[in-house]
Amino acid sequence: MFPFRGVLWARFVEDECGGPAIEYMILASLIAMTILVGFTTMTDKVASTYSTVSASLPG
Repeated sequence: MFPFRGVLWARFVEDECGGPAIEYMILASLIAMTILVGFTTMTDKVASTYSTVSASLPG
């Protein structure tokens, strides 16, 4: 039906022009996940600290 399908598939498999963009996207997503986990952990600790300070204040 499509005689040029094999040629297109070979060009698609050998094409590497999008590789660096995908690598940067993966790197950026890992950095974003690390920041998100850090903020989540830090938020819990800050809330705990504020609760401790609030409980120790008179009044």
